[in-house]
Amino acid sequence: MAHQLKTMGGTGSLETAEQDFMVGGAGQLAKQLMVEISDCVYLGEPVQHIAHSAEGVSVVTEQRAWQAFAVIVAMPPALAARITYNPILPALRDGLTQRIGQGAVIKCLCMYEHPFWREDGLSGALLDATGPITATLDGTASTDGPGVLVALATGTHARTLGTKRPARRREVVLDALTRAFGPAAAQPMAYLDHDWSADEWARGGYGAIPAPGVLSEFGPMLTAPIGRIFWAGTETASAWRNYMEGALESGERAAHQVASHLDAKAETRP
Repeated sequence: MAHQLKTMGGTGSLETAEQDFMVGGAGQLAKQLMVEISDCVYLGEPVQHIAHSAEGVSVVTEQRAWQAFAVIVAMPPALAARITYNPILPALRDGLTQRIGQGAVIKCLCMYEHPFWREDGLSGALLDATGPITATLDGTASTDGPGVLVALATGTHARTLGTKRPARRREVVLDALTRAFGPAAAQPMAYLDHDWSADEWARGGYGAIPAPGVLSEFGPMLTAPIGRIFWAGTETASAWRNYMEGALESGERAAHQVASHLDAKAETRP
């Protein structure tokens, strides 16, 4: 946590870290970016194997293989470790991925006819370390539309909630919201939740959580290239780690690393 706060510029930044609301959801950023490069994006083809040598890399999925000068792996370290590599990665890199697992979070969206909590003078924001819901916020998109409460269960509370059947999980969440915001919270028009720890392509969220001592001993391996393999992802960021800003920063850094590698190779050619 201390390292993450440092990448954010201190505790004061927490007050404005999530102050802006994105109508339509953050996922639309990726969708809009993909419009420009849609012919280069392959969905439903998880990478299974990466072979690398002094000559280049081969990236293999179940459907096809690509040959390239270099590859940037932009995944949480624990998931990047599920790809097989030939030759195998150095012991320090493997030691890092063994010790930096994903966090635990369940996100719940509760929709109501209107944001009733505002009528009571409430912001919709809640922090409660005792759980089962550890945080809520007002996710209402417009003043004349339905009201949305976003509820988050994190850490131990998320792991406990994740063991319950969907109907029971809904009961637990609504009970917690009712205690916080009153009887109107018990009857949403719609309810949706997502357990990120059960998500095949995330296995937790919203970022990797290193155990004590991991960063001091293995930290450099987060961004150190291994031959022609380069690493990105918000966990590798030096600014705003575990935030979208950190993901962008890490992508720029990895791109510069590859460009420098290309320049160095060009200089050595006869």
